[in-house]
Amino acid sequence: MIKEPLHVLQQLRQQGDYSGLFSEIELDVSIEQYSRGIEYYQEQLKKIGFEGMDNLLDAGCGPGQWSIAALNSNSKIYGIDPTEGYIEIAQTVASRCGFPRERICFQVGSVEKIGYPDNSFDGLFCYGVLMFTDYKAALGEFFRVLKPGGKLYILASDLGWYLYYFLGKGLFKLNFDQMRLGAGVIINTFRFRKKPFRATQKFFFIRASEIIKNLQTQGFEKISREVDIKDSYSRSRYLGMTAVYEILCSKPLR
Repeated sequence: MIKEPLHVLQQLRQQGDYSGLFSEIELDVSIEQYSRGIEYYQEQLKKIGFEGMDNLLDAGCGPGQWSIAALNSNSKIYGIDPTEGYIEIAQTVASRCGFPRERICFQVGSVEKIGYPDNSFDGLFCYGVLMFTDYKAALGEFFRVLKPGGKLYILASDLGWYLYYFLGKGLFKLNFDQMRLGAGVIINTFRFRKKPFRATQKFFFIRASEIIKNLQTQGFEKISREVDIKDSYSRSRYLGMTAVYEILCSKPLR
């Protein structure tokens, strides 16, 4: 009998037997993500046609909630993430829930240099990750590892999202941590655009138009923003500006 992933994580917290594997913050974030229920993520994947695939890559998988949800309607799932703690959590959930090892694989990895051969995947899912990367390199890797005809889904955040952090979640509520986060990302982005070496960290906002332009440059086709599977708390717009956006496209068959 397959266990409920949320119950596995809650047991880990109660038993406290995760020292040295992942942090308490990583566990708390994971519990929050899994608290929506795997059925929620399965429904969202269905909306974008991410089902019936032989090999699916979750690029920047975090604690693995999307990967595990994708098992319901796809043959084999691969999840990569640069954070060792999240990969440890994803592997623990998959193992203790009884999901077959031959159908799901998690490993530490970067979306900027994906450790799989060309034309490996029928679908690639990238949710809320590109802002922490060299996104041009990542998009090139996405094109490389997708099979001809393979689908790509991206969710990323634009300027409006970080203005929302600075104003809506920060200044208006006197939450200075949120203000610092929003301001830090905005300042970092403009530093990077002016002089890349001046950026203090790899955390930027990316204009949707920039992503679309680079997808076209890589050779993707059927590029569409007519998709909506984002979390309910992720605003599409703030103060008239794009906040969070989604893109669905595919690699040409030829």
